[in-house]
Amino acid sequence: MAWLGTAVSLGFVVGPAIGGTLARTDLHFTVRYGHFLIDSFSIPFFAAAFLGLLTLFAAPHWLPESLPAQVPRTTGEAPKTDWRRLVRSLGPLLGLVLTGASLIAVALGIGWKTTDRQREAKLA
Repeated sequence: MAWLGTAVSLGFVVGPAIGGTLARTDLHFTVRYGHFLIDSFSIPFFAAAFLGLLTLFAAPHWLPESLPAQVPRTTGEAPKTDWRRLVRSLGPLLGLVLTGASLIAVALGIGWKTTDRQREAKLA
C-alpha cells in the first residue's frame, strides 16, 4: 500500500511538470485532418495515451499472477448465477443512471439551442 501511495503522489507532482514541458509554446505547428486538429498543445495528451497503452501491454508481462491456480471441477456442473436477483437489485441504480443521463442530455440540448438563438440575435 505504501508503494501505491508513493506512486500516486509522485504522479501528482511529476505529471503536471511533464505535461507543462511537453506543451511548450515554442513548438508552433498545426496539423488538420477534417475536424481533427493536432497542434502543440495536443502533445501532452498523446504522450499520456502512449504511456497508457505502454502500461496496458507491459503490465501482464511484468506483474506476477496473484490468484492461486484453481482446482478443476469434477462434477461438470457450471456455476449458476441468479440473473433475476441481480437485475432486481441493480434495477433502481440503472433507472437512476438513465434518468440522470436523460436530464443531462435535455439540459445540454436546451443550452445549445439557447446559445444558438443568442448568437442569431446578435448577428441580426
